[in-house]
Amino acid sequence: MNNVIATKVEIFRNLKEYKFLPKLEENKKNEIVEKVEKAVSLNKVDLATLDTNSIDFLKEKELIGNSTYQVVLASKNNDLVVKFFEEEHVSIVSVCSGFNDNVFKNAVKISSELSNNQMLSFNDEYGYLMSNLINLGAGIRLSCEMDLGGLVEIKKIAQVQENVKKLGYRLEVKDEGLFKGDQGFIYVLSTNCNLGMSEKEIWSEFKKMVSKVQDLETESVKFLDSEYHEGLLNWTHRAKAILENCYTLFVFELLLHLKELRYSLNIGENLVDLKTILKLQSLIRNKKLPHNAETDIALAKKVREILKGEKDV
Repeated sequence: MNNVIATKVEIFRNLKEYKFLPKLEENKKNEIVEKVEKAVSLNKVDLATLDTNSIDFLKEKELIGNSTYQVVLASKNNDLVVKFFEEEHVSIVSVCSGFNDNVFKNAVKISSELSNNQMLSFNDEYGYLMSNLINLGAGIRLSCEMDLGGLVEIKKIAQVQENVKKLGYRLEVKDEGLFKGDQGFIYVLSTNCNLGMSEKEIWSEFKKMVSKVQDLETESVKFLDSEYHEGLLNWTHRAKAILENCYTLFVFELLLHLKELRYSLNIGENLVDLKTILKLQSLIRNKKLPHNAETDIALAKKVREILKGEKDV
């Protein structure tokens, strides 16, 4: 799916025989963490011992939030963490660049490890029990970031948002606009429903919705191509040329040029393949880069190296 930037799966669980948040006693929290740690195949990480760059990395991948509890359980490659005591006792968070089934399978695997140990608060009629009624049932939240620049350009994004809402999903802008007066083009598509379906069914339906939104974006870019062919070719080829040859580059410029390179994928030009675009996108997702000469030069260098195949991320 050319326009999916990143996908995130969150699974919420509570342990039976313990009070739900916010009534959970402080002296019971360590017991819960110890039980979960023994049940799952993850490494314990004390956030207080991590350096600032590592914390920023996890935050910008949206793996950790602002919980006051300083212990998480993490996978070796840091694409999945188990957090404690934010919305529920346990939050399993799995992320990936682009869109693939592994992000879902990895999260469900950890949930299954907890279920196999018969640790979870569950009801045969309602499913997994939650302090937040929105999570009641399957206890899962799915979301993906999508570049919907074509739909924004042809002014169809509001209509798509309304149609998505009618089908039980949310589609909300993530960035407020790159420059003053611009409309943002990065949107987050997310689920609403947890009752009446299993995690697998919710994932299957979500994939269909992501595919539908992707198809609408592709159609919008093809429409732009039919109406402004030379202009669209100019945008896409100019974007590639700038990124290949720039010596200073700031984050907002990179975002705009990646949007234009995705246009090329949607009209079959394929000036830069999707794998490379996701590598370039990770330079934005994983680093807080202030706009100054030093960071602009460093960003441009990394972009050139990726495009030449000299640098992996």
